[in-house]
Amino acid sequence: MPDITGAQCRSSALPLAHQDRTCGRNRALYRLTLARGLVQAGEVDEGAAEAFGSLEHLEEVESGRVTRRLAEVHDLLAEVDAAPAREASEELQEYTRLRGDGG
Repeated sequence: MPDITGAQCRSSALPLAHQDRTCGRNRALYRLTLARGLVQAGEVDEGAAEAFGSLEHLEEVESGRVTRRLAEVHDLLAEVDAAPAREASEELQEYTRLRGDGG
């Protein structure tokens, strides 16, 4: 299935259930990608906040791409010796453990 843009997410042509699921995936993926970029740029506190914020969108998502990005961000945060990074890393790990995706 091709990626769906934000405009398409808001389109009334999409069935509501599909729209909610797809937009949730996009929101989660966006926030995790932003978190990754921020951490890589040295903006650890902001990256940790975005990673933690992505959890609210993950409940509605079952996407391999999002799961891989989640693991990637977790690993980046786990390498940083800062309280916000540790806390966000632990939250991401706990989420993954509860979902049964490993970790």
